[in-house]
Amino acid sequence: MRQIFGAIGEYDRAMIVAKLRGARQRMKARTGACEGRKPYGFYDGESEALERMRTLRETGMGYDRITEVLNAEGLKPRTGAQWWGKTVNNILSAQ
Repeated sequence: MRQIFGAIGEYDRAMIVAKLRGARQRMKARTGACEGRKPYGFYDGESEALERMRTLRETGMGYDRITEVLNAEGLKPRTGAQWWGKTVNNILSAQ
């Protein structure tokens, strides 16, 4: 029984992989790209905020304090109206 369930699981995984590969190929043929979300700092205007985050973090400032400074200086995130500590943490951790 265990071998049969294992074989079914392998087949199911192979079908999911094939389905996703086909969807990515169709997307790439239709739009020319299928890459996912770009890291923060990729688009114009984001490098200023990214450098400011790095500078503030190097001084030993915490993420919530960095968000207070960024919001006070009027630097806007890619989405949303204000910065959050977790967002800054994620951005700096990915760099």
